[in-house]
Amino acid sequence: VLHQGGHLDQAELLLRRALKGRTARLGTTHLDTLSAVHSLAACLLAPRRGRATGMPAEAESLARCAFSGRSAALGEWHPLTLASAACLADALQAQQKLDESEKLRRIVWEGQRLIHGSANPDARAAAESLAQLLEESGNLPEAERVQRRTALDR
Repeated sequence: VLHQGGHLDQAELLLRRALKGRTARLGTTHLDTLSAVHSLAACLLAPRRGRATGMPAEAESLARCAFSGRSAALGEWHPLTLASAACLADALQAQQKLDESEKLRRIVWEGQRLIHGSANPDARAAAESLAQLLEESGNLPEAERVQRRTALDR
């Protein structure tokens, strides 16, 4: 709630406390701990006063941990795993690590289509994120292909 309300410094502090407590009580691989890791990573990506991009390097490390842990516990195509993959892709893209981000965005898009179908808003949002990344990396023909395919899936 604090994160969504723009109180990012307070949210970060509380999320760090929650992560520390869950790690101590439940261990690093427990799904509740991984949820706290993911939430902190997402919070760290948000821009703050004096920072246009948040803290993508720390967010990358946390998102990588959440993605890896959720993949192992839930499988690659689980919605929570895909959410962590998208978070990791955001962190990588914020640091201009576009090749790795693209691979993850393609996984998220494929996963959302498998789970929900191509016309689902989550699948379309994943496609839009991929297309935006492709445009940013200069691959305009592929970005257009993804956008056309998404338009046909409506």
